[in-house]
Amino acid sequence: MRFLWNLISSLTIVNLLALIMVGIWLWHSKRLDRDRVHAVRELLSITIPQEQQAADKAKAEEQAKKAAEAEADLAAHPLLGSADKIAEVSHEQQQESVISHRLEDENRLLSMRLRTEQQELQQRETSFAAQQQQWERSIADEKKRKEDAQFAKAVKLVESLPAKQAKQKLQELVAGGKTDQAVAYLNAMNPRAAAKILREFKTDTENKLATELLEKYRMLGKPADGAGTPASSPDASNANSPAANSNQPAAAAS
Repeated sequence: MRFLWNLISSLTIVNLLALIMVGIWLWHSKRLDRDRVHAVRELLSITIPQEQQAADKAKAEEQAKKAAEAEADLAAHPLLGSADKIAEVSHEQQQESVISHRLEDENRLLSMRLRTEQQELQQRETSFAAQQQQWERSIADEKKRKEDAQFAKAVKLVESLPAKQAKQKLQELVAGGKTDQAVAYLNAMNPRAAAKILREFKTDTENKLATELLEKYRMLGKPADGAGTPASSPDASNANSPAANSNQPAAAAS
C-alpha cells in the first residue's frame, strides 16, 4: 500500500512539473499571456448548456432586432395599393414615352443637320471645282495668248530678215529636229515672203529640203494618211499660201 502511494505521488509530481514546464514554454514563446489566461478561465467558467443558452438568446435578440427594423421601414415606406401602383406605372410609362419622343426628335434634327451640312459641303466642292476649272482655263488662255503673241512676233522677225538669212533659220530648225516649227513659220508668213525664202533653196540638197517643207505645208489640216481633201482651217486653206507658188521656188532651184 505504501509503495502504491509513493508511485502515485511520484507520477503526480512529474505531471505537475511537466505542466509547469509547458506553461513556462507557452509564456516565453508568446503563445500565452495574461489576456489569454483570462479568456480560458472565462471559457471554462461556464458550462456547455449555459453557453448554448447564451447563443440562443443572442440569436433571438438579433431576429427581434431585424423584425423591428423591417417594421420601421414598412412604417416609413408603406406599401402602395393597386390603384396607386397602376398610377405609378402609368406615370413611369408616360415619362419613358416623353423621353423616347424627345430622343427621336433629336435624332431627326441631327439627321437633317447632317444632310444640310453634306449638301453645303458638296456645293462648296462643286463651286471650288468650277473656280479651279475657270482659273485653269484662264491660265491656259493667257498662256496661249502669250504664245500666240510671241509666235506672231517671231514670224514678223523672220519676215523682216533677208530671204537668205530666213532660209538659214529654217534650215537650222530642220537640222534641230523642228521641221514642224519651220512649216508653221511658212504657214504664218505672208505668201510672198515665204516664196522669196523658198527661192533661196538652190542646190539639190536644198531643193530636197524645200520639197519636204512644201509637202508638209500641203498636208497641214489633212488626215495623217494624206487621204481626203484639205481641212478648211485658216492655217491650212490659205489661197495665197506659198504652196500655191511652189512652182516658182522649184523652178528657181532647178
